[in-house]
Amino acid sequence: MKLVMATVMLSLLITPTRPARAVEVDPILCAYTAASAAIGGVGFLLGRLSRRTRSERSPKANVELTPEEILGENMFTHAIQIKPRFSDFNMQGILKGSLHFDFVCETQLAQLNSRYGINFSKYREANQKWNISDYRITFHEENKSLEPFWVVADVVKVEGSTKLVAFSFWSNNKQVKYASGTIQFDLYDTKDNRFVPIPTDDAEAFRSAIREGEE
Repeated sequence: MKLVMATVMLSLLITPTRPARAVEVDPILCAYTAASAAIGGVGFLLGRLSRRTRSERSPKANVELTPEEILGENMFTHAIQIKPRFSDFNMQGILKGSLHFDFVCETQLAQLNSRYGINFSKYREANQKWNISDYRITFHEENKSLEPFWVVADVVKVEGSTKLVAFSFWSNNKQVKYASGTIQFDLYDTKDNRFVPIPTDDAEAFRSAIREGEE
């Protein structure tokens, strides 16, 4: 027993410090991401096993627009740069697929205030939360680099309780696309146990991102 305890204590002492991410998100917002992360992990595993994207099976999110099509040359204007940690890579040195879900949610949360002017806490005060109804992803290139990478995530459709976010992951030099896909969020009232329409002001803020690429 003493030998085991000594080994554990030694391992804790020599464990390297995890580097901080380039993006820091409020702890309250991170709780939302953590609560949804399991869905992303399951979606990733199912997608890899079938070798197909979820878009082939899900009728919910059928829009074909991407951030590139919405924003064109301006798609990196509101992108978030994230620096990966050593622990974000698997034993083959490839960025873990399940983490892409977390990074997209972090990007959207960071953009709520900075881009759309929406205070996330207002949903909590109204007993509302964003449910993840659909998640699909396609992998284009393996990310084996410890360099920071870019996450582009933009709302491409707003209707009723739904906002559809298209995303893509890019290398630090913005030349290599690692992955792309969509996440469907639906606004849910936890008190009345039902989906509710997105507030008019919020819906208009989301639609402004779509019009930005059309002008």
